[in-house]
Amino acid sequence: MSFNQKENSKILKAAEKVLEVLKEVEVAYDRELRYRLESEFPHDKIGQAITKLRREGKVKQYHLPGRKGKEEAPNTFYALPGSNYRSLLPKMREKFELAVAVIEISSAMGQYAEEVWYNAFKERGWNVYPEKIEEIGNVRKFRDLEATRDTKVGIDFIVEKDGIAYGVEVKNKLPYPSELFEKIVVMVDLGLIPLIIARWLNPSQINAIKKLGGFYVVYKTAIYSPTYKELIDKAVKVLGYPIECRDRVDDEYFERNIVKRIHERVLREEKQIRARLEAFKKDIEGYWRWKRLLDSSS
Repeated sequence: MSFNQKENSKILKAAEKVLEVLKEVEVAYDRELRYRLESEFPHDKIGQAITKLRREGKVKQYHLPGRKGKEEAPNTFYALPGSNYRSLLPKMREKFELAVAVIEISSAMGQYAEEVWYNAFKERGWNVYPEKIEEIGNVRKFRDLEATRDTKVGIDFIVEKDGIAYGVEVKNKLPYPSELFEKIVVMVDLGLIPLIIARWLNPSQINAIKKLGGFYVVYKTAIYSPTYKELIDKAVKVLGYPIECRDRVDDEYFERNIVKRIHERVLREEKQIRARLEAFKKDIEGYWRWKRLLDSSS
């Protein structure tokens, strides 16, 4: 089977799943379909499946009257042909208002997730930098090294154990993360092993991180403050959003994913890992190739 045939097969399977979801929920918000099906298909494949279904007349697109959408919260819904638009409106309003409410606090919850992960390392005896939690989020210096490239970004924080220092970037939003290339460039300039801790990554981002010598943890469910439990419980029930309210990282999860899967491997293979990172550092002139792989956030 050729590459194009494989891709078309994936889109066909994704289209079948989209139809199954629409039969179950009656009307689905644009982002809702991507998040409900992301464990089976990348977000872009769901988008391609929706386009195919619309072209074939198997799915109909709707909009809420008088509501202005935006990139992160498009005023776009999908339902099966023959659906009664007026009967769909109450569900559409509820879903859109929930989606907007979640987006409005997503940046603050990104910072909250950074703090939860920072505390997870600190509580387990790792050295952390900066020492004050209020200073995390834009680190460009470590010991006698400073990020000199004009990336204009910093990383969230740095952790160290057994003489191994990691640059940590936490990505908590529901869409695929962006700016990974610039973040990893900063980490490499500071002599750190890249550690991307993300709610979700797409396949090309995962492959690129591994290839250049970095590591990743995908924790699947966004971390929000218990302060917003009522809103989040409703968003999970109505939209199927992958979010949970918590204030710490479970001991077993941390031990399995950070210590066993990553740190113990780095201790065994540090020389080979640093060789790959050094090759990446020399390959920065291949900027656009790496950026395309790491920042594909559809």
